[in-house]
Parts: sequence; structure tokens; C-alpha cells
Amino acid sequence: MFPHFLALGILWGFVYDVVTLLGKIFRLRVVVFFLDVIMMVLFALSFFSLLIGYNEGQIRVLYLAVSVAGLVAYMLSIHKILVQVFEKITKVIKNSAKTLKKSKKS
Repeated sequence: MFPHFLALGILWGFVYDVVTLLGKIFRLRVVVFFLDVIMMVLFALSFFSLLIGYNEGQIRVLYLAVSVAGLVAYMLSIHKILVQVFEKITKVIKNSAKTLKKSKKS
């Protein structure tokens, strides 16, 4: 049971990184706002669905603590690597967009 909640926290960290990447690509406040709202709703639904599966929906602080521990473990380990990869991806996408804009003007 605890490994599932720990894995959920790790998944939350990965989803956070992906949403951050998309926010850097689009840079529109409205898009970032909706991505954040969708992310938070997904976090809440995923946590509650695990609670229903293991605990009949009763909220236990320990399960939330284990999920947050998984998120913190992700942020202290894999997150640092993915940030570097995502920054390179963002640069490639921005350079491609600039190249497309220049080619359309010509």
C-alpha cells in the first residue's frame, strides 16, 4: 500500500516537470493557469482514487505524507536531471520556432 502512494508522489513530480516544460514553451499566462488547474485536479483525483482503493476513501495523513515523501525524493533526485534535459528541449523548440519565423518572412 505504501509503495503505491510513494510511486504516486514520484508521478506527481514527473507531471509537475512536464507541466513546467509546457509552461516554458507556451509562455501565455492563460495556458499556464489552465495547465496548473488541470495538474492540481489530476493530483487530487489520483490521490483520492488510491484512497478509495485502499482505505474506502478515508483520508489518512500518513498516506498524504508518504505521497509527499515520494514527491520530495523525486525533486531531490530525478528532477535535477530532467530539468537539464527539458531546458535543452526548450532551447531546441525555441530555435526551431525562430527558424520557422525567419523562413516565413523570406
